[in-house]
Amino acid sequence: MKKFLVKIQTYIMALVLTGGIGVMAYAQEEPECATGFKINESRLVIDDCLEELGRKASGLYKEGRLEKFEICGYSSPDGPYAFNSRLAGDRAGAVRKYFNHTWGIPMETITVSKEAEDWAKTRELIAESDISGKDNVLAIIDGESDGDRREAKLRALNGGRTWRELATNVFPRVRRAEVHVVSDRNEYKATLTDEGTVMETVTVPVETERAVEDTPLMTVVAEDTVVAMTVPEWQRHAYVKTNVPAWFLLWINLAGEIDIAPHWSANLSLYYSGFNYFQSTRKYRTFTIMPEVRYWFRGDNQGFFVAPHFGLGWYNVAFEGAYRYQDHDGNTPAIGGGINAGYRFNISRNGRWRLECSVGFGIYRLDYDLFQNRHNGLLVGRKQRTFYGIDNAALSICYMFDVKKKGGKK
Repeated sequence: MKKFLVKIQTYIMALVLTGGIGVMAYAQEEPECATGFKINESRLVIDDCLEELGRKASGLYKEGRLEKFEICGYSSPDGPYAFNSRLAGDRAGAVRKYFNHTWGIPMETITVSKEAEDWAKTRELIAESDISGKDNVLAIIDGESDGDRREAKLRALNGGRTWRELATNVFPRVRRAEVHVVSDRNEYKATLTDEGTVMETVTVPVETERAVEDTPLMTVVAEDTVVAMTVPEWQRHAYVKTNVPAWFLLWINLAGEIDIAPHWSANLSLYYSGFNYFQSTRKYRTFTIMPEVRYWFRGDNQGFFVAPHFGLGWYNVAFEGAYRYQDHDGNTPAIGGGINAGYRFNISRNGRWRLECSVGFGIYRLDYDLFQNRHNGLLVGRKQRTFYGIDNAALSICYMFDVKKKGGKK
């Protein structure tokens, strides 16, 4: 295992002689192709249809055309009412967080409501189904007004077989969230269930369009809270991150990033290593600085990006060969730059934790001294050359912060 690790370290160090900027690792996962909510859960799973609605809503918000954004969470009738009520609210909140953290739509722009134990939807689905004993089920629902007693009677029907059939074929479609987005031209209605997202688009005829006014917009926040506000500004975020594979090579590293504007951000990465690898004739000591300006293809500054970058790296390296290489006089760092590309996506339920994959290509001017590769080895020469190749590869864990505006308002 030790020899294998040494070989991997030596290969990577040879690739990035100029600055030790990262470990070459790139991974990207496709989003899961289902959405909605499992029983007793409020975790939201994303599919392509929901992402499409996010793009549409984000575009309308940035253009100032978003007039209404409503989300309602629902729970199925099985279980205690208090728990179901909280669960319905959590589901609506999870959808709102998704549109806020992924698409940059402010929380206060989105109206949130809930409906626990949606018996009306349950009855509708049962009436449309072909479950056994359907007439008896409907009679119990229509004849018993108390939800707990209604549930108890349904559970006892046919020795529990009917309830199990409801739990398999009906209740998963009741556990859902409904999204309603209104602009000056279109309405989008989406239903998020265990079977996937279903979206309907309604185009408002030109002659019935409402003029977009400059008056404040009244928005309902959470439940029953009314505030007056103008159309909110774009939300800025900041990130702290670290390149995980680099730590396995004993490269201490930290990076920070802040959004400048929609589609634009600034990033600064720092790497330091002052260690030998098991023996003094094998080392990769470096201090590297890499600032870059990123262009994001999405306006919420997530997904794919490209970034021109600048690199500055001091180094002292040896690969068990005859020589040790050190920047000339210890104060002639490798200097250059290149282009970086990558992808960032959400990996947490609260939207704060992200995974970022990136790789870069650069050109650097090197001016270094050659020493005999032994303790206090003699200086034997000096070389100057140009390096070009991979100068950055990272698989980074990121934490996202909301940046407050003046006055403490987000």
